[in-house]
Amino acid sequence: MPETKSLKEDSTRPWPSQRRVEYFWMIMGKCNYRCPYCVYGTPDVHFDRRRVERYYTAEQWLSRWRRMHALYGEGNIILTGGEPTLYPGFADLTAELTELFWLAFDTNLSWELPQLQAFLARVKPSRLRVETSFHPHTAPTAPFIEKLAAVRDAGFGYIARLVVYPDLLPRLDEFQEAFARRGLTFVANPFQGQYEGRKYPQAYTDEQKARIAAATVGIEASAENASHKEFVNQILARESPRGRLCRSGYQHVRIEDDGMVYRCGEYSTKQWEPLGQFFDDALALWEQPRLCRSDVCEWEYRWLADQAERFQNG
Repeated sequence: MPETKSLKEDSTRPWPSQRRVEYFWMIMGKCNYRCPYCVYGTPDVHFDRRRVERYYTAEQWLSRWRRMHALYGEGNIILTGGEPTLYPGFADLTAELTELFWLAFDTNLSWELPQLQAFLARVKPSRLRVETSFHPHTAPTAPFIEKLAAVRDAGFGYIARLVVYPDLLPRLDEFQEAFARRGLTFVANPFQGQYEGRKYPQAYTDEQKARIAAATVGIEASAENASHKEFVNQILARESPRGRLCRSGYQHVRIEDDGMVYRCGEYSTKQWEPLGQFFDDALALWEQPRLCRSDVCEWEYRWLADQAERFQNG
Protein backbone atom coordinates (compact mmCIF):
# COMPACT_ATOMS: atom_id res chain seq x y z
CA MET A 1 0.00 0.00 0.00
CA PRO A 2 1.32 3.48 -0.83
CA GLU A 3 2.22 5.63 2.13
CA THR A 4 -0.39 8.13 3.24
CA LYS A 5 0.85 11.61 2.43
CA SER A 6 0.07 14.66 4.47
CA LEU A 7 -2.96 16.71 3.55
CA LYS A 8 -0.73 19.56 2.41
CA GLU A 9 0.90 17.21 -0.10
CA ASP A 10 -2.36 15.68 -1.30
CA SER A 11 -4.92 18.46 -1.25
CA THR A 12 -5.18 22.20 -1.16
CA ARG A 13 -8.60 21.89 0.47
CA PRO A 14 -8.70 22.59 4.23
CA TRP A 15 -10.49 19.74 5.98
CA PRO A 16 -12.93 20.86 8.68
CA SER A 17 -12.16 20.21 12.33
CA GLN A 18 -15.87 19.42 12.78
CA ARG A 19 -17.20 17.09 10.10
CA ARG A 20 -20.59 15.52 9.60
CA VAL A 21 -19.97 11.76 9.49
CA GLU A 22 -21.90 9.29 7.35
CA TYR A 23 -22.21 5.72 8.66
CA PHE A 24 -23.05 2.95 6.20
CA TRP A 25 -24.46 0.27 8.49
CA MET A 26 -25.23 -3.28 7.44
CA ILE A 27 -27.50 -4.25 10.32
CA MET A 28 -28.14 -7.82 9.14
CA GLY A 29 -27.76 -10.09 6.12
CA LYS A 30 -31.20 -11.67 6.36
CA CYS A 31 -33.57 -11.21 3.42
CA ASN A 32 -36.98 -12.51 2.40
CA TYR A 33 -36.47 -12.20 -1.38
CA ARG A 34 -34.74 -14.49 -3.88
CA CYS A 35 -33.37 -12.13 -6.50
CA PRO A 36 -31.33 -13.86 -9.23
CA TYR A 37 -28.77 -11.04 -9.19
CA CYS A 38 -28.08 -11.30 -5.45
CA VAL A 39 -24.54 -12.65 -5.09
CA TYR A 40 -25.52 -14.30 -1.82
CA GLY A 41 -28.53 -16.14 -3.20
CA THR A 42 -29.57 -19.37 -1.45
CA PRO A 43 -32.81 -21.39 -1.30
CA ASP A 44 -33.16 -21.01 2.48
CA VAL A 45 -36.28 -19.25 3.77
CA HIS A 46 -35.39 -15.77 5.07
CA PHE A 47 -31.81 -16.60 4.31
CA ASP A 48 -28.97 -14.85 6.10
CA ARG A 49 -26.41 -14.09 3.43
CA ARG A 50 -23.65 -13.42 5.94
CA ARG A 51 -24.22 -16.28 8.41
CA VAL A 52 -23.37 -14.08 11.38
CA GLU A 53 -23.43 -16.29 14.46
CA ARG A 54 -25.01 -13.72 16.76
CA TYR A 55 -26.84 -10.48 16.12
CA TYR A 56 -26.49 -7.64 18.58
CA THR A 57 -29.72 -6.46 20.15
CA ALA A 58 -31.31 -3.13 19.36
CA GLU A 59 -30.42 -1.78 22.80
CA GLN A 60 -26.79 -2.85 22.39
CA TRP A 61 -26.60 -0.99 19.08
CA LEU A 62 -28.32 2.07 20.53
CA SER A 63 -25.87 2.33 23.40
CA ARG A 64 -22.97 2.49 20.94
CA TRP A 65 -24.75 4.91 18.62
CA ARG A 66 -25.18 7.21 21.60
CA ARG A 67 -21.42 7.02 22.08
CA MET A 68 -20.77 7.96 18.42
CA HIS A 69 -23.18 10.87 18.75
CA ALA A 70 -21.34 12.09 21.83
CA LEU A 71 -17.98 11.83 20.04
CA TYR A 72 -18.82 13.15 16.57
CA GLY A 73 -22.20 14.84 16.85
CA GLU A 74 -25.21 14.42 14.62
CA GLY A 75 -24.41 12.58 11.40
CA ASN A 76 -26.11 10.47 8.77
CA ILE A 77 -26.82 6.75 9.02
CA ILE A 78 -27.45 4.70 5.87
CA LEU A 79 -29.10 1.53 7.18
CA THR A 80 -28.94 -1.50 4.89
CA GLY A 81 -28.85 -5.29 4.74
CA GLY A 82 -30.20 -7.83 3.69
CA GLU A 83 -33.65 -6.44 4.32
CA PRO A 84 -33.32 -4.16 7.38
CA THR A 85 -37.03 -4.22 8.23
CA LEU A 86 -36.68 -7.90 9.20
CA TYR A 87 -34.45 -6.91 12.11
CA PRO A 88 -36.29 -7.51 15.42
CA GLY A 89 -37.56 -4.19 16.75
CA PHE A 90 -36.67 -2.30 13.56
CA ALA A 91 -39.43 0.31 13.95
CA ASP A 92 -38.53 1.12 17.56
CA LEU A 93 -34.81 1.18 16.79
CA THR A 94 -35.09 3.58 13.86
CA ALA A 95 -37.49 5.87 15.73
CA GLU A 96 -34.91 6.15 18.52
CA LEU A 97 -32.05 6.71 16.09
CA THR A 98 -33.79 9.59 14.33
CA GLU A 99 -33.63 11.50 17.61
CA LEU A 100 -29.82 11.43 17.29
CA PHE A 101 -29.08 11.14 13.57
CA TRP A 102 -30.57 11.76 10.16
CA LEU A 103 -31.34 8.29 8.84
CA ALA A 104 -31.98 6.61 5.49
CA PHE A 105 -32.72 2.94 5.08
CA ASP A 106 -32.81 0.51 2.18
CA THR A 107 -35.91 -1.62 1.81
CA ASN A 108 -37.66 -3.84 -0.71
CA LEU A 109 -40.99 -2.48 0.62
CA SER A 110 -42.20 -5.98 1.46
CA TRP A 111 -44.13 -4.55 4.41
CA GLU A 112 -47.88 -4.57 3.96
CA LEU A 113 -49.26 -1.08 3.30
CA PRO A 114 -50.88 -0.60 6.77
CA GLN A 115 -47.64 -1.63 8.47
CA LEU A 116 -45.67 0.80 6.33
CA GLN A 117 -48.10 3.63 7.05
CA ALA A 118 -47.97 2.96 10.80
CA PHE A 119 -44.18 3.16 10.70
CA LEU A 120 -44.14 6.40 8.71
CA ALA A 121 -46.51 7.96 11.23
CA ARG A 122 -43.92 7.45 13.99
CA VAL A 123 -41.03 9.45 12.51
CA LYS A 124 -40.52 12.94 11.13
CA PRO A 125 -40.03 13.24 7.35
CA SER A 126 -37.21 15.69 8.04
CA ARG A 127 -35.28 12.92 9.86
CA LEU A 128 -35.80 9.91 7.58
CA ARG A 129 -35.41 8.96 3.93
CA VAL A 130 -36.68 5.72 2.35
CA GLU A 131 -34.35 4.17 -0.26
CA THR A 132 -36.36 1.47 -2.00
CA SER A 133 -35.32 -1.40 -4.27
CA PHE A 134 -37.78 -2.63 -6.87
CA HIS A 135 -37.40 -6.37 -7.61
CA PRO A 136 -39.76 -7.40 -10.44
CA HIS A 137 -38.79 -11.08 -10.20
CA THR A 138 -40.46 -11.13 -6.76
CA ALA A 139 -42.60 -8.01 -6.33
CA PRO A 140 -45.46 -7.15 -8.73
CA THR A 141 -45.21 -3.60 -10.04
CA ALA A 142 -48.61 -2.22 -9.01
CA PRO A 143 -48.49 -2.99 -5.23
CA PHE A 144 -44.91 -1.73 -5.02
CA ILE A 145 -45.88 1.55 -6.66
CA GLU A 146 -48.84 1.97 -4.30
CA LYS A 147 -46.56 1.63 -1.29
CA LEU A 148 -43.95 3.96 -2.78
CA ALA A 149 -46.66 6.54 -3.42
CA ALA A 150 -47.65 6.27 0.25
CA VAL A 151 -44.06 7.10 1.23
CA ARG A 152 -44.03 10.13 -1.02
CA ASP A 153 -47.49 11.30 0.03
CA ALA A 154 -46.46 11.14 3.69
CA GLY A 155 -43.76 13.71 2.89
CA PHE A 156 -40.65 11.52 3.01
CA GLY A 157 -37.68 11.73 0.70
CA TYR A 158 -37.35 8.53 -1.32
CA ILE A 159 -36.10 6.88 -4.47
CA ALA A 160 -36.82 3.59 -6.25
CA ARG A 161 -33.96 1.63 -7.80
CA LEU A 162 -34.10 -1.24 -10.26
CA VAL A 163 -31.13 -3.54 -10.85
CA VAL A 164 -31.12 -4.10 -14.60
CA TYR A 165 -30.56 -7.83 -14.72
CA PRO A 166 -30.12 -8.70 -18.42
CA ASP A 167 -33.52 -10.39 -18.68
CA LEU A 168 -35.15 -7.13 -17.49
CA LEU A 169 -33.70 -4.96 -20.26
CA PRO A 170 -36.72 -5.50 -22.57
CA ARG A 171 -39.04 -4.25 -19.81
CA LEU A 172 -37.32 -0.94 -19.02
CA ASP A 173 -39.87 1.11 -20.96
CA GLU A 174 -42.69 -0.64 -19.11
CA PHE A 175 -41.19 0.15 -15.71
CA GLN A 176 -40.37 3.76 -16.56
CA GLU A 177 -43.89 4.40 -17.78
CA ALA A 178 -45.47 2.82 -14.68
CA PHE A 179 -43.48 5.01 -12.30
CA ALA A 180 -43.90 8.11 -14.46
CA ARG A 181 -47.69 7.73 -14.46
CA ARG A 182 -47.68 8.19 -10.68
CA GLY A 183 -45.01 10.90 -10.74
CA LEU A 184 -42.58 8.72 -8.80
CA THR A 185 -38.78 8.99 -8.86
CA PHE A 186 -37.08 5.97 -10.42
CA VAL A 187 -33.53 5.08 -11.42
CA ALA A 188 -31.98 2.00 -13.07
CA ASN A 189 -28.73 0.57 -11.70
CA PRO A 190 -26.46 -1.65 -13.80
CA PHE A 191 -26.22 -5.33 -12.83
CA GLN A 192 -22.83 -6.44 -11.53
CA GLY A 193 -22.11 -10.15 -11.76
CA GLN A 194 -22.28 -13.21 -14.01
CA TYR A 195 -25.13 -13.93 -16.41
CA GLU A 196 -25.04 -16.77 -18.96
CA GLY A 197 -21.27 -16.93 -18.75
CA ARG A 198 -20.71 -13.21 -19.26
CA LYS A 199 -19.47 -10.65 -16.74
CA TYR A 200 -21.52 -7.50 -16.17
CA PRO A 201 -21.55 -4.52 -16.40
CA GLN A 202 -18.72 -5.04 -18.91
CA ALA A 203 -20.92 -7.25 -21.10
CA TYR A 204 -23.53 -4.56 -21.68
CA THR A 205 -23.28 -3.12 -25.17
CA ASP A 206 -22.68 0.61 -25.55
CA GLU A 207 -26.32 0.96 -26.58
CA GLN A 208 -27.49 -0.91 -23.48
CA LYS A 209 -25.27 1.19 -21.21
CA ALA A 210 -26.72 4.36 -22.69
CA ARG A 211 -30.22 2.98 -22.26
CA ILE A 212 -29.62 2.15 -18.57
CA ALA A 213 -28.04 5.55 -17.88
CA ALA A 214 -31.08 7.22 -19.44
CA ALA A 215 -33.65 5.05 -17.62
CA THR A 216 -34.61 7.56 -14.95
CA VAL A 217 -37.86 9.20 -13.97
CA GLY A 218 -38.06 12.38 -11.90
CA ILE A 219 -34.33 12.66 -11.14
CA GLU A 220 -33.86 16.05 -12.76
CA ALA A 221 -36.89 17.43 -10.95
CA SER A 222 -35.69 16.19 -7.57
CA ALA A 223 -32.48 17.89 -6.48
CA GLU A 224 -31.89 15.49 -3.58
CA ASN A 225 -31.68 12.57 -6.04
CA ALA A 226 -29.39 14.14 -8.63
CA SER A 227 -26.24 12.31 -7.50
CA HIS A 228 -27.83 8.91 -8.21
CA LYS A 229 -27.20 9.44 -11.91
CA GLU A 230 -23.52 9.83 -11.12
CA PHE A 231 -23.50 6.53 -9.21
CA VAL A 232 -24.85 4.81 -12.32
CA ASN A 233 -22.16 6.43 -14.44
CA GLN A 234 -19.47 5.30 -12.00
CA ILE A 235 -20.65 1.68 -12.04
CA LEU A 236 -20.53 1.67 -15.83
CA ALA A 237 -17.20 3.52 -16.07
CA ARG A 238 -15.51 1.45 -13.33
CA GLU A 239 -12.83 4.07 -12.70
CA SER A 240 -10.13 3.04 -10.25
CA PRO A 241 -9.65 5.01 -7.01
CA ARG A 242 -6.16 3.62 -6.31
CA GLY A 243 -3.68 6.20 -5.05
CA ARG A 244 -6.29 8.95 -4.69
CA LEU A 245 -7.13 10.78 -1.48
CA CYS A 246 -10.41 9.59 0.03
CA ARG A 247 -12.46 10.83 2.96
CA SER A 248 -13.74 7.35 3.84
CA GLY A 249 -12.46 6.33 7.24
CA TYR A 250 -12.51 10.01 8.18
CA GLN A 251 -15.96 11.21 7.16
CA HIS A 252 -17.56 7.93 6.02
CA VAL A 253 -17.28 4.44 7.51
CA ARG A 254 -18.89 1.07 6.94
CA ILE A 255 -20.18 -0.86 9.97
CA GLU A 256 -20.77 -4.57 9.49
CA ASP A 257 -23.41 -6.66 11.23
CA ASP A 258 -20.71 -8.27 13.39
CA GLY A 259 -19.64 -4.81 14.59
CA MET A 260 -16.41 -4.52 12.58
CA VAL A 261 -15.75 -1.06 11.16
CA TYR A 262 -13.93 -0.35 7.89
CA ARG A 263 -13.47 2.70 5.74
CA CYS A 264 -15.54 1.24 2.86
CA GLY A 265 -17.01 -1.86 1.24
CA GLU A 266 -13.86 -2.92 -0.62
CA TYR A 267 -11.74 -2.64 2.50
CA SER A 268 -14.33 -4.68 4.38
CA THR A 269 -14.39 -7.40 1.73
CA LYS A 270 -10.61 -7.69 1.81
CA GLN A 271 -10.41 -7.01 5.57
CA TRP A 272 -7.91 -4.22 5.05
CA GLU A 273 -7.08 -1.79 7.86
CA PRO A 274 -10.13 -2.12 10.12
CA LEU A 275 -10.77 0.96 12.23
CA GLY A 276 -11.83 -1.36 15.02
CA GLN A 277 -14.88 -2.91 16.62
CA PHE A 278 -18.00 -0.76 17.04
CA PHE A 279 -18.58 -2.14 20.54
CA ASP A 280 -15.05 -1.29 21.69
CA ASP A 281 -14.60 1.93 23.66
CA ALA A 282 -11.30 2.48 21.82
CA LEU A 283 -12.99 2.82 18.40
CA ALA A 284 -12.21 6.15 16.73
CA LEU A 285 -12.42 7.51 13.20
CA TRP A 286 -9.28 8.49 11.33
CA GLU A 287 -8.01 12.00 11.92
CA GLN A 288 -7.71 12.88 8.23
CA PRO A 289 -8.44 11.49 4.74
CA ARG A 290 -6.05 8.84 3.41
CA LEU A 291 -5.02 7.46 0.05
CA CYS A 292 -6.93 4.49 -1.38
CA ARG A 293 -5.30 1.15 -2.17
CA SER A 294 -8.22 -0.44 -4.03
CA ASP A 295 -8.68 -0.78 -7.79
CA VAL A 296 -12.47 -1.03 -7.45
CA CYS A 297 -15.01 1.39 -6.03
CA GLU A 298 -18.74 1.92 -6.38
CA TRP A 299 -20.76 3.46 -3.55
CA GLU A 300 -17.87 5.17 -1.77
CA TYR A 301 -16.47 6.74 -4.96
CA ARG A 302 -18.20 9.97 -3.97
CA TRP A 303 -15.94 10.24 -0.94
CA LEU A 304 -12.84 10.68 -3.10
CA ALA A 305 -11.54 14.19 -2.52
CA ASP A 306 -11.45 14.94 -6.25
CA GLN A 307 -15.09 13.84 -6.71
CA ALA A 308 -16.76 15.88 -3.98
CA GLU A 309 -18.35 18.39 -6.36
CA ARG A 310 -19.51 15.77 -8.87
CA PHE A 311 -21.75 14.04 -6.36
CA GLN A 312 -23.37 17.12 -4.88
CA ASN A 313 -27.14 17.36 -5.05
CA GLY A 314 -28.99 20.50 -5.95
